[in-house]
Amino acid sequence: MQCRLSSIAYPQWAEEWIDIRKEFSRFYSVRRGGIEKMLHRLGFTFDGRPHSGIDDSINIARITLELLKDACVLSFNDGIRTSGPKATTMTDKKAAPNEKDEEEDSIICTD
Repeated sequence: MQCRLSSIAYPQWAEEWIDIRKEFSRFYSVRRGGIEKMLHRLGFTFDGRPHSGIDDSINIARITLELLKDACVLSFNDGIRTSGPKATTMTDKKAAPNEKDEEEDSIICTD
């Protein structure tokens, strides 16, 4: 919406992202929760001030590093589509990505 209000094109690189809450829930087979619940599950405490953009980002990065250490394969799992009258997330779509797309959009880490 901010891009539209500012009359600038929505950047293509921002159309898909990895929702760490979804990945955490899927990978560890737990119910979705906020940053503090994910940190607690990992044995960590929240560093900084909750709802501070920089502190939230740092804590999300800590969670992401633990996922990668535990061999989680991170893939784009959410996004926005700007075509049509209503922007929708990828999770609104019924069809799953094909294997080729999944392969290209994955971050695979090995020891």
